[in-house]
Amino acid sequence: MANIVIFCNESMKNPDAGYTPKWNTELAKAFEELGNKVFWVNFSEEGVTNSIVEAFKEKPDFAFAFNWVYANVLNLKLNDGENLINKLNIPFVSWFWDGICVPTNPAVRFAGLNHLIVACVSEDETEEVTMLAPHVRQTFFNPLGGTVIGISKGGGIIPINKRKYHISYIGSRLNFYVDRNFINLPREIAQIINDIIDVMIADPLTPAMTALRQVLKVKNISVPDNWLRNFCFKYLNIANLYMRDWSRLKVIRTLANAGINIDIWGGGHATPKPSWEDEKWVTCHGGCSYGDGLQIMANSQITLNVGMFPGGLHDRVTSGMLNGAVVLTDPSTYYHKNFVDGEDSLTFDWKHLDELPEKVIKLLVDEDRMQRVADLGRKKALENHTWTSRAKKIIEQVQIYKAVAGI
Repeated sequence: MANIVIFCNESMKNPDAGYTPKWNTELAKAFEELGNKVFWVNFSEEGVTNSIVEAFKEKPDFAFAFNWVYANVLNLKLNDGENLINKLNIPFVSWFWDGICVPTNPAVRFAGLNHLIVACVSEDETEEVTMLAPHVRQTFFNPLGGTVIGISKGGGIIPINKRKYHISYIGSRLNFYVDRNFINLPREIAQIINDIIDVMIADPLTPAMTALRQVLKVKNISVPDNWLRNFCFKYLNIANLYMRDWSRLKVIRTLANAGINIDIWGGGHATPKPSWEDEKWVTCHGGCSYGDGLQIMANSQITLNVGMFPGGLHDRVTSGMLNGAVVLTDPSTYYHKNFVDGEDSLTFDWKHLDELPEKVIKLLVDEDRMQRVADLGRKKALENHTWTSRAKKIIEQVQIYKAVAGI
């Protein structure tokens, strides 16, 4: 049995209100189901000092946090000025749920912990972390787990033919689908970003870092690693955000223009134009909580994901499967290794996106086949894509690191 400390900095009183509280509680439950003991340190709550004392009464095997909580952990200094995690000589696992170049991912940007392990949700990014962040000691790929909640919890899955929504999509629009002038950026930087976007539009499975290198090569620009790091931390996420919006709009409009009804939840869908509401087949319901989103998946025949993780998988995929929906998702190398298009889920080829509506329509009118696809997808997700599966991977990676580092 291992002692594991989970750091967080958001309210845990209503874990269905947001995704991070829910992910934290699901992961903690998974650690405990595997026979471990979990201690919580919540920086947003009064009495955090007492929580720290209790959590570190005995030396933990490792500590964990999502994304930006790393910055709080860096500030955990003892009287002698040394960091608590370093003093105890234990690994710290930081799990990014978005791209590694998102500015709010401080673990890549700032050194300070001696045994920092980084988990990425897209496999291609594990190869980039050590260049971007030489202070990271080990990286590994670990897509987010799928979550079950509400009406589908405990096996109460609604049959496909009884579900309220034909196709649902849950995800905010980021308002990056604009004219690409990037007028607030230096002209040379804006041109590089536009060139990166062009490469990714030509092949949306191209990771942004790969596209950047291709652009620099074509321009015959040689840059040191430090320039590359600075560019990635400051600017690369602009291309990622643009592509996320571009791809979502592209897929939804392709379906809507074929007369396929889609119900959408999430903010930012009204402006700027062109907006999804221009299509009479698209119904926008506004924002919803994470828990409500899972409920919607559990009452949808097909749930759509356009996550733009070229080497990974968004949790909308595994959560949709676990809640009994047929998942329609953009392709990725990880998807093709783990799922089969038309058998346990649906995907498409970006170069032949025009073929997607017919594929969807054929499935919607065949409820028996739709149920078979949903059932097989749920079976696969239960076997390999739960939070327990992800917790096992974290523990395995920590054990490997400790054995190599001798701690």
